[in-house]
Amino acid sequence: MKTILVVDDEAKIVEICRDYLIAAGFQVLE
Repeated sequence: MKTILVVDDEAKIVEICRDYLIAAGFQVLE
C-alpha cells in the first residue's frame, strides 16, 4: 500500500482528497 500526505488549510479539501485517495488504495496521512 502506498502512503500519501495531504496538506491543505481547508479541512473540506483534505476530506474530499482523503476519500478519493483511500478509494484508490492509498494510505492517507493528514
